[in-house]
Amino acid sequence: MLPVVFSMNRYLIFPLFLALGVSGCQKTEPDSIVERDGDSVARVASPGENPESSVRPGGITSQVAITGKVGVESGRWNVLRMRVDESIRSTATFSGPTGLLRNFTIQGHRGTSFAIQGSLALDFSLREGALVASGATYFPDAGMYPNYVSHDDSVRIQLEEVIEEGESVRVKGAATGVLYRVASMTASPDLEDSLPLEVSFQALVYPE
Repeated sequence: MLPVVFSMNRYLIFPLFLALGVSGCQKTEPDSIVERDGDSVARVASPGENPESSVRPGGITSQVAITGKVGVESGRWNVLRMRVDESIRSTATFSGPTGLLRNFTIQGHRGTSFAIQGSLALDFSLREGALVASGATYFPDAGMYPNYVSHDDSVRIQLEEVIEEGESVRVKGAATGVLYRVASMTASPDLEDSLPLEVSFQALVYPE
């Protein structure tokens, strides 16, 4: 299992992609990027490409999963995937069996490699297919704090699709609301310092 770091909402998946030593960037074709350093490869899947088939051993595949605004800035956030043995590890995951409580996290990064700065995580829970909880966390800087989190019901997630695809689940929807600044792990959200959130998402989510 990938290492996790505790957030105000749930456990966010922060895999140690940096350990692969991926650096540099070579443009190869529109909407497809390959990053190389030795035998490591990180690439952006082309539009319409099957994400699972594009995940190669020893490399990272990045695909846009979240688009929209945090604050006044528009952005795109990528889900990162890598193949470990016969399974795929992803920053978009779920836990729990079908029909019971299932927790989902879609953690997006601004680039094609792992970085905390600028990352955005959307999380929600389904019970028997019905949405019962939702939240979000945004990391503006290179460290874990300060960050911006949802508080109480300040972020609403609307789901358009939840489709089982083998062991994975394809989800599509939107998240809107307000995130509040948290200065440290022990601090409470500052209700006077906030950022509006308005994003849409579409991702193939893998078991933890």
